Amino acid sequence: MTFAQLLEKYRDEVTPLKDGNRQETIRINRFLKDSDFVNVKIADLTTHHFEKWKLKRLKEVSALSVLREIAVLNPILNHAKRTWKYLKANPLDDLSKPSKPPARDRLITDKEIEALCFQFNYTPDAKLETITSRVGAAFMFAIETAFRAQELCNLRWVDIKGRVAKINDSKTYAGIREVPLSKRAMAILEQCKGVDDTYVFKLRASQHDSLFRKAKGKALIED
Repeated sequence: MTFAQLLEKYRDEVTPLKDGNRQETIRINRFLKDSDFVNVKIADLTTHHFEKWKLKRLKEVSALSVLREIAVLNPILNHAKRTWKYLKANPLDDLSKPSKPPARDRLITDKEIEALCFQFNYTPDAKLETITSRVGAAFMFAIETAFRAQELCNLRWVDIKGRVAKINDSKTYAGIREVPLSKRAMAILEQCKGVDDTYVFKLRASQHDSLFRKAKGKALIED
């Protein structure tokens, strides 16, 4: 079996069972397309292959991007070792990882919030008839609550109890958590009523990501 065949098998059999399977599929497909050593037999894979790949990628993308890619590859090799018994060792175990960049502490300004809302065509009294305007509402709700993008897309009306929103599936170690809602957050929820019977913002993650990036670019907002 080649490394490419292993990646394809994992992508087709294991990835669909996981949360975030879309992003993982994209990263695996990109690796299949761009990697120089996908046709190497997995029995011949060494840490040196991944070291060369890492140095090449660090010239193309940030250290954080490389760490994310390693985080995708590592479970695949571990699965091949522990579950499928294809490997005796994971060659990534001895790979020196690039240093993690400092945590982000970039705060958005009032001027940038105004510019983004203009691009979303969002105002506190707007009718949320377009997907773009609902991304604007979700953006303002995130400022009030610190919800992550996926949490915004997953938020349902049954998760709202009085002045509290319950998050049932979170990336944080706390997992399920309850978030108190400010007056502004409550007003945004009121604005969203009638959009959908189940989901508050009626957004798919792909829509949210694409339209937010588009608005950010038009507003000339960087980092």
